[in-house]
Amino acid sequence: MTKYISVFWLLFLVLLSCAKVIDFPPVDFEKEATMNAFVIAGEPILVHLSSSDYIEGGELHPITDAEILIYSNGELIDHDIYSESGWYYSEIIASEGKSYCIRAALTQGDTLIANQTVPVNPGIIAINHINEAGVDEEGVAYPSVKVTLENKLERTHYYEIILKYREREEVQIPEIIFIDDPLLLRTGLPLLLFTDEGVTGEVYTVSINYTTGSVSGSVDGGEKMQLYPLTVELRAVTEEYYSYREYYYLNMQSQRELEPGQMNYPVPLYSNVNNGYGVVVAFSSVVSDVIDPNE
Repeated sequence: MTKYISVFWLLFLVLLSCAKVIDFPPVDFEKEATMNAFVIAGEPILVHLSSSDYIEGGELHPITDAEILIYSNGELIDHDIYSESGWYYSEIIASEGKSYCIRAALTQGDTLIANQTVPVNPGIIAINHINEAGVDEEGVAYPSVKVTLENKLERTHYYEIILKYREREEVQIPEIIFIDDPLLLRTGLPLLLFTDEGVTGEVYTVSINYTTGSVSGSVDGGEKMQLYPLTVELRAVTEEYYSYREYYYLNMQSQRELEPGQMNYPVPLYSNVNNGYGVVVAFSSVVSDVIDPNE
């Protein structure tokens, strides 16, 4: 018996001595200049420049020595722009219906270029909040918001709706459930992105079912959702904004599906920046008055 134990330990020590941590060098990844910017109607234009890196590469590497040039309808409107840690703060206030070209001239490399036209927001015609729009699989009555918009027939328009409610002192974004609106179903994603393509009437209504995740009281033998005062924001967005939101959601879902400990390298998301990476998008926004479902 002692002989077998000795052989076992000898074999274990041999195998242990063969164990070695293999250090896999990172895949070569060439850093590229990246420009990101929001052009929001009624707000100053804000641009961020950085160098792309691995997802686990730590902090962003800001580009601080670029020259930002902003054009509107072919005319230079801003060039002496204050910068800090890769952020470039223009004093130009973006306006609905205007086109902007942002050019970032790098001291080493190309000039990054992106163009956007700020959409005109049609506004919200009406909002109807339904406290008990349906019942979920657990028998809880959930609410719905119906948002009515004007239909502009000359071309396809892109929109995003954002719901927010205040629970105590915190502003929350509710989870969207049971999507059954034809316009919202087009993307196949649980996002409040939609277009008016194919809509023929002068007005149309988008229906949004949501949950606050809280139950309070009962109705007709079942439970009902705890409701809070909320607002409805309508964003008229560019096609580039619409595309980026889709790509971003799908990419984040793929990241969550990675096994623990796995590392993923950057993947090319949607980009509309010439000579580099990044996304420059524009939108205009209107926000409703506070809606209190409990009144």
